[in-house]
Amino acid sequence: MKNFLSLIIVVAMLCSAVSLISCSGGNSETTEQTSTIGQTTSSAASSQTETTTKAETTASETTTSAETTPAETTTTAKPIIEKPPVLPEGKTLKVLAIGNSFSVDGMEYIYGIAKSAGYTNIVLGNLYIGGCSLSKHESNAKNNAPAYEFFTNTDGKWVSNKSTTIATGLAYTDWDCISIQQVSGYSGLAGSFEPSLTNLISYVKKACPNAKLVWHMTWAYQSNSGHSDFPKYGRDQLKMYNAITSATQKGILEAHKDDFAGVIPSGTAIQNLRTSFFGDTLTRDGYHLSYGIGRYTAALAWFKALTGADLDSVTYIPTEYGYTLGEKAILAAKEAVNYACSYPFEISESTYVNDTNKAQKEADLTKLGLDPDKYISLELDIVPYGYYNSRTGDSMISRLGGSTADNIDQFAASRIISKKDLPIGSIIVLDEGYQYRPDAWTAYGSRTPTFKRPAETTESVVHVTARWWNDFGICAFNVSKAGNPALSDEEMQKLSGVIRVYVPKPEKPVEVNPDDIDFSKYTKLDLGITYYAYYNSTSANPGKLYSKAAGDTQANLSQFAATKIFSKDELPVGSVIVIKEGYQYRPDGWTALNTKTGTRPANVTESAVKVDDNWWGEFNYRAFNIAKMGNPSLSDSEMKALSDVLTIYVPNK
Repeated sequence: MKNFLSLIIVVAMLCSAVSLISCSGGNSETTEQTSTIGQTTSSAASSQTETTTKAETTASETTTSAETTPAETTTTAKPIIEKPPVLPEGKTLKVLAIGNSFSVDGMEYIYGIAKSAGYTNIVLGNLYIGGCSLSKHESNAKNNAPAYEFFTNTDGKWVSNKSTTIATGLAYTDWDCISIQQVSGYSGLAGSFEPSLTNLISYVKKACPNAKLVWHMTWAYQSNSGHSDFPKYGRDQLKMYNAITSATQKGILEAHKDDFAGVIPSGTAIQNLRTSFFGDTLTRDGYHLSYGIGRYTAALAWFKALTGADLDSVTYIPTEYGYTLGEKAILAAKEAVNYACSYPFEISESTYVNDTNKAQKEADLTKLGLDPDKYISLELDIVPYGYYNSRTGDSMISRLGGSTADNIDQFAASRIISKKDLPIGSIIVLDEGYQYRPDAWTAYGSRTPTFKRPAETTESVVHVTARWWNDFGICAFNVSKAGNPALSDEEMQKLSGVIRVYVPKPEKPVEVNPDDIDFSKYTKLDLGITYYAYYNSTSANPGKLYSKAAGDTQANLSQFAATKIFSKDELPVGSVIVIKEGYQYRPDGWTALNTKTGTRPANVTESAVKVDDNWWGEFNYRAFNIAKMGNPSLSDSEMKALSDVLTIYVPNK
């Protein structure tokens, strides 16, 4: 930690403002959601500095159709296998990408990474067209079409050159290597590569005979992505990842083994990092990488694959977008990349996970009379000399990011955490003599009005409730000593351990094998299916059935059918719930039908689940939202088919 604090000071002096490239996509994510509104109390704050207040803090409730749970992983580190780099040893790095927005994501931070590792002659280029496929690149090359925005970087700043041809990009300098990639939606379909890839290779080799070719192996989409190409992979992230690695091995390493000098395993690096405490949160829109940890990890993968450099030599940490990375984030990214370059076609589990300090968890929760085995400690990855001010946005104000604010030596700040990862029922524990502000935003990129900004608190134990979240969707913790005094380096180090957050483990359904059940002892339950309908137990009308028949107009009604609501007597312990392959259901629940639920039950894809007391939990009523896997919109015939995919068997009386 002391080394990290020293690194912050050094990097803050070295970093300069960098002009960056930003891309946005045209697909939107699909969610099963109804907004809820709450109230918060706080006091005014300075627009540039963190301030002290004395008011109760609250923050919001949102729900998503695809839910993930905090990672709890026990791992044994795999050996790192150093493989020959694409480029010879030296301090020159001249790289051109013939790509799209995914190459923008991958290359954004390469300059800073390479320079910090001692490279002195750095030239980066990216021939960019959003969503560009191999066939489009081939056509553009053949017709010498001035269709590209050609980004170049020779001094740490990206410069845009519009209406450029591939030929112009290839002739820009004597490139060391040139990367080629397929458009993301077809990256797992080797059959889509040809004949365009062969023709494009010939074109590039003729123009740049001394440059080495590399293949950029891109990443699978986020599990709840709404990208229009995700159905090609059954809206299944792991299926998409496996398809990408298979297509790369067959379509590149086998079909073009003499053409490509190597593979940039960005996709595996991202998939590896998804096993860390970050989970499936590495994109900004379901498919483009997040500006902070996502792009940083991909850029490390490019640098490592091309140069073979020891990533310990990399001191650069991106802060341009304000999403300052903590020490654990940096280490997790480097580990993910080292594993990806060692094992490019398989997933390697991260060792940077939640729930690592089990002794502290046991001490805290036992003292509160709680069972430690029912909770997971959440990794906060606190950054020293930093804080958030939600009034001005969700960027961290930090010494690492170049801030010279007078009060920067009073605070440390956590990473930003979503409501999904900090659910209702979580517990926040704080040591005596310290305080924190759970700063909060409705969404990334938003600003919080002064009157809604959560206040600082010195409460030793806080239970996360719907009122605590209020109408916020993400939060982060500004941590300080009580009274906000300036801190020494040693005192600053201690802040990372004075606040702990414990989230409840989700109750897992009891899976059963349908072949082991004597269904003659059961009766099928009448489900009372309503098409184009769903429940949302966290909405303002928690027991309401939202449906097209009732005149509701939510855009996602075309994704769901819903059963009627069942009581415990109607759906007793011992019942069996069976769902057909390719479908899912959410067993929404209520303690009372006029009472909003804190945390909604997650979607279930297990083929057969047995109802027990844990399944019912605190609920007295349940109903089922039924959908195809991934929640696509359905045609009328597909919608009617939902009546046959879920079957519930109750024990004969």
